[in-house]
Amino acid sequence: MIRRSLLFAVVIFLLGGCATLDESQCKTINWRDLGARDAYEGQDRSRIESHRTACADFGIQPDRSAYDVGFDEGLRRLCTANRGYAFGVDGRTYRNTCPLELDGYFQQGLRLGREVRQENIRISSLQNQLRSAEDRLRKSQDASERTRLRRQIQSFDDEMRDAQRRLRRLEDEAAQLGYR
Repeated sequence: MIRRSLLFAVVIFLLGGCATLDESQCKTINWRDLGARDAYEGQDRSRIESHRTACADFGIQPDRSAYDVGFDEGLRRLCTANRGYAFGVDGRTYRNTCPLELDGYFQQGLRLGREVRQENIRISSLQNQLRSAEDRLRKSQDASERTRLRRQIQSFDDEMRDAQRRLRRLEDEAAQLGYR
């Protein structure tokens, strides 16, 4: 019986955590500002349905027209190459919310940001592999194993230098384009 009560409490807690707005927010929210924020954060326009569900529990309906006005304002701020670059570098999901006439700008930045992110991930992985190989080298007593590890370390060093060069090139390109 205690297990069922605990399970029920956990389910209620998790479901409650899914709400986009609480009662106080539903009562005081500026729907135009919320629409602008949702768009700027890359949410799609259907996000208002989540807000509607959250606020329905408190008998409050969203102001759809204010939300849409704000959402359109937020899209104009979102759909830039700079913002696309930031999304790419941060590894954020793009939901194809930009209007066609602005999407190309966002996508251009997004592609470059994703390349920067991938190089950073590659460098981090190589650093971890390099540290691991160096640790094994310090502990190894076997001459052939030490020779193999030295070659592996040299290979990791070479790959690291290449990845760092690629990253610098990408960051230079981003700087030239005014992304940052």
